[in-house]
Amino acid sequence: MKKKRALPVEAKTLSRWQQDCVRLKLSLVTGVVLEGRLAGYDQYMLLLEDAETRAVYKHAVLCIEPEPARAESRTPRPGTVTVRTRRRRLSGASATQSVTAKLRLP
Repeated sequence: MKKKRALPVEAKTLSRWQQDCVRLKLSLVTGVVLEGRLAGYDQYMLLLEDAETRAVYKHAVLCIEPEPARAESRTPRPGTVTVRTRRRRLSGASATQSVTAKLRLP
């Protein structure tokens, strides 16, 4: 049987930041600071999107700081529909349930 390989922490984190459209602040080893959203990444590069798209080599990145998560500051990617329902009490339980779904449009 084949063992299922776990994704590296880097790939999980970058993927989550890309899907959630989190604003990032990249500090480069040269002292330059770039800000924007992660448009894509591969083994060697990050694509940072703001007014323009910039390709940054990973070996040039000193530090990546995500912006604190605030619901009102997030803007969904084009073609993404976010559906939220009201919280409701579960019958006989003290817990509440909240449903969030993201749908990709063709």
